[in-house]
Amino acid sequence: MEDNFKKVSYFASHPMYTTIAQRISTFTALRDLVFHFCELPVMVFPAIKVLPHLRYLSIQYCTLPTLMDLEPDSTFSELPITELTLWFLKGELDTVPNSSSLYIMYLCTARNLRKLNIDWSPTRLAIDTINITDRERRLAELLPILESIGEYVPRLKRLRFGLYMWDAEIMYVLTSLFSDLRNVRIVFEVGSLSEQFLLSLGALFLYRLPSLESLEIYRVAFPPVTITSTGGIRFNDNLISRPSKATPVDDDDFVKVALNAWRKWCPLLRTVQLAKSSIWRRSLDGDEWCKRKLPTPPLYPFLIRGDF
Repeated sequence: MEDNFKKVSYFASHPMYTTIAQRISTFTALRDLVFHFCELPVMVFPAIKVLPHLRYLSIQYCTLPTLMDLEPDSTFSELPITELTLWFLKGELDTVPNSSSLYIMYLCTARNLRKLNIDWSPTRLAIDTINITDRERRLAELLPILESIGEYVPRLKRLRFGLYMWDAEIMYVLTSLFSDLRNVRIVFEVGSLSEQFLLSLGALFLYRLPSLESLEIYRVAFPPVTITSTGGIRFNDNLISRPSKATPVDDDDFVKVALNAWRKWCPLLRTVQLAKSSIWRRSLDGDEWCKRKLPTPPLYPFLIRGDF
C-alpha cells in the first residue's frame, strides 16, 4: 500500500532552480521579479544584474544560498530597481563574515530605490519610503533599527512600522530622527492611545514635523495564526483579541478637539487614522475634519503577517 504514495515536496529540485535562474537573464524586458518560498541559487544575483528594465524585486520566505566565499557586491548600487521587498529570509547570521544575509543587504544600495519593504535592520539606504513589517518588536528592539535608518536616510518622507506594545516614547525618537516626514504609520497590538497623549501630541512632537500630511497610529488585532521568521506557522491560542474597553479614539467629539489642537503645528496635515475602522480627513487648512468609516477587515488576517 505504501508504494502507492509519493512524498510531496513543496520545493522544486536544485537543478530546476538553476535552470530558472539561467533563463531569467534572457528576459531582458522583465520589469517585475518575485521569489517566494524557494531556495535561491547563487546565480540569481548575476542574473538580475543584466535586466535593464527591472523595477520591482521581491524575495520572501526564501532560503538564501551559502555565500561565505563571496564578498558583498558593490555593483548592486547600479541596479535599476525602484522597489524592493525582503521578508523572512533564512540564511547565515549577520555575524558570520560575508554571510548571505549581509550579501543580500547590498541590494538596498540600489541608487534608484524609492520604496523598501523589510523585516530587519537596513545598512545603507537611498530611498524616501520604508516599511518595516515585523510587528512583534518592542520599543527597545525597534530603536536601533530606526537609528540606523536615520543615519543613512535623515530626509526620509514616508515611514511605516509596527510595535507589539504601544509606547509613546517612540514619538521622541521618530521626531528627532526624521524631521522631513510626510507620512507616518504606526500600528501596535497591545495598549491604547491615552487622552493626554492625543491632546499634547501637537505641542510635544508634531511641531517637529512641519511637512506632515498623513498620520496613522492605531491598534490592530493580534491574529491567532502568524508566520514565523523561518516561514513556519505559529498558533497564538492565548492571544486571540477580545473586545476592548472604549478608548478616547472612540469619542468623535474628543477626537475633533485633539485634531483641532494639532492645527497650529501641522497646517499640511490632511489625513489622520487613530482606529482601524475609521479615518479622519480634511481638504484644506481651516476645513472641518470629517470622519469616514473604513471597510471591516477580516477578523483575523490569516497568514498575512505584516500586512498593514
